[in-house]
Amino acid sequence: MSLLTWIHDSIGVDGQRGAEVRTQCPKCGHSNFYFNINKQVGHCHSASCHWNPRLKDLIEHVGYGPEKIGFYQPRIEKPVVEAEIELPGGVLPVLFYDGPTLMTNNEAAYEYLKGRNIADKEILRFEIEAKGNRVYLSVREAGKLESYVSRSITTKGYLYPEGGRHSKTLLGWDESKYWSKITLVENSFVSLALRSEYCSTNFGSCLSVEQIEKVKNSRVQQVIIMWDEGAEIAAEKAVLSLRSAGVRAIAVRIKGQPDDHSIEEIREFIKKAEGAIDNRGVFVYG
Repeated sequence: MSLLTWIHDSIGVDGQRGAEVRTQCPKCGHSNFYFNINKQVGHCHSASCHWNPRLKDLIEHVGYGPEKIGFYQPRIEKPVVEAEIELPGGVLPVLFYDGPTLMTNNEAAYEYLKGRNIADKEILRFEIEAKGNRVYLSVREAGKLESYVSRSITTKGYLYPEGGRHSKTLLGWDESKYWSKITLVENSFVSLALRSEYCSTNFGSCLSVEQIEKVKNSRVQQVIIMWDEGAEIAAEKAVLSLRSAGVRAIAVRIKGQPDDHSIEEIREFIKKAEGAIDNRGVFVYG
């Protein structure tokens, strides 16, 4: 078995240029994972992953390898052990009520969230917490902590817990699954600022099989993908996958990110997408 054939069979190939193949990251599911067949090294372009596996690392992750010197190593099924997700010690709610008075445990974190246009009611409802200069957004489903999103309030960059299952759910899914429509953005905090517009997040620019299945089996009848500029290939794949699952879907191509636009502009983008969702095209332009 050639190395390329093994890659096709084990993790799949979405595209190839010369010795470099592109596919979804086997570790985090991001749509821009590249593996160089000649150098035998890969790289995930997700800001929260950046996995750089060598071939031996990839074989270990997949569970079986290509044929080598006449010997084929069969696939070994690894037992699935679900990680127990816990928030770091010492985190405190950003907002809380002391009797009738709304108080904060972290003024800097509160100002950061307000600066991202997140309403007090969403900070409280999603139980956003903070510790030092980091905020923590819990990702729960059926009351269970599946993952969390952590972000520094002073520098860029997001952190997810090891073993987090955020790629298998959508933020606030216990509520969102009863909506008739949903708009998906990449960024968790952007989705909270737009929550009143029936907005959630799939945590990046990749819609997983599990997320598609949840949408398919929910009351959601239409999905609008509004990912950041540059994620058009992944957005097209998401729309086509949703349509294949019987879900009405369309993507909006915008400049920059959703939070670069006013709420009025976002509403216009959504309205335009809803008007074109039953057309054959995959995109509308914001």
